[in-house]
Amino acid sequence: MRRLIIVGINTLRGFLTPLFNFFIAIIGIKFFGKENWGEVIDILLWVYFILIIANWGNREYLIRTYSRLPSKIYTLYFKSTLSRSPLLLLSLLFFVFFKVDTAILCIILSILMYCYSSLDSLIIYHQKFGLQLVSDIMSFSATLLIIYLNSHYNLNTILFAFITGTFIKTLVLFYKLNLFKEKVTYQFSITELKYYTPFFIVAFLGWLATKIDMYIVTMNLSKVDVSEYQIISNSFILINAGFAFMISPFSKHIYRLPMTSVNKIKTKLNFIALPYLLIGTLSIWFIMEKLLHLNININYYYLSGVKSLFPLFFIIDIMILNKFNFEKKVTYTIAVGIIINLICMYILIEKYQVIGIIISTAISKFFLLIMYKLQTKNLK
Repeated sequence: MRRLIIVGINTLRGFLTPLFNFFIAIIGIKFFGKENWGEVIDILLWVYFILIIANWGNREYLIRTYSRLPSKIYTLYFKSTLSRSPLLLLSLLFFVFFKVDTAILCIILSILMYCYSSLDSLIIYHQKFGLQLVSDIMSFSATLLIIYLNSHYNLNTILFAFITGTFIKTLVLFYKLNLFKEKVTYQFSITELKYYTPFFIVAFLGWLATKIDMYIVTMNLSKVDVSEYQIISNSFILINAGFAFMISPFSKHIYRLPMTSVNKIKTKLNFIALPYLLIGTLSIWFIMEKLLHLNININYYYLSGVKSLFPLFFIIDIMILNKFNFEKKVTYTIAVGIIINLICMYILIEKYQVIGIIISTAISKFFLLIMYKLQTKNLK
């Protein structure tokens, strides 16, 4: 029973994270306008880029190492955090592109997000998902409150809101995980990065597969387009997260049951995928156009719905491949999907703008669907 509660809380958090991002984006656009919020997104994307580099795949490596050396968990944690910290020097590039005060806030946010994300390995190992969920809710509430109390657009104030929210959840986790009581061992080792590199490549590819479209939009289109694309992307991420939430009770069965039973589960889930997507797409359109009056191109909804449909059909296939220890196949397939997406975006973005980006992503997702189906076709 306890195991089911832990899994449920972790799955719920996976759904609430994009939901919180969705709400903040809506509030930002309604309060400050699409163009101003597009500027905020631009900065946050580069903070996230620095963060994925600085993390360097530490989580997966550390979780495995903790299991082998449980008596040295905190030594390993602090050593990893310190060894990766020089990668945060990339954040000094903010001084090149932004005013000094804005750059300083970006650097502070990068450091705090680094500290927070570095706790992931400890949270997963100790299964403190409920604690993390509470800290995320506190962070979201604080961020939203500061934005709400400052209805006039000021970039630095918004960055301060994100800094405050990140600081709160980091402080809560540090305190509850008793890290303030631990003896800090300041060990720096460049070899740590070498150990993490294979895990970093996998994590980076996964991140790139989900974020590359947003970066292309940010670098090539207007701030208004950036805002509209972000709100559309976040809303349809909720559909995929919701579906993952629905299938979570079946996850353990996929890894334990024979393929005949797994295929029956897959067939039933595939059967509900399309009606689920249609209801989700209609709900998103109704909320954003009839309730919030965001006036976003109707074609964005149609095409984003198509783009979001394909992952619903291949999410189980990825689990099946992992069941048979074919993680490398999944990694290679993702890499090829990224290349296809980039090529299509390069061809379509100039003429079709945001619609071209959505079509490109849909094409790459369709390719992934075909590849995963072929890879699992003969597995028994």
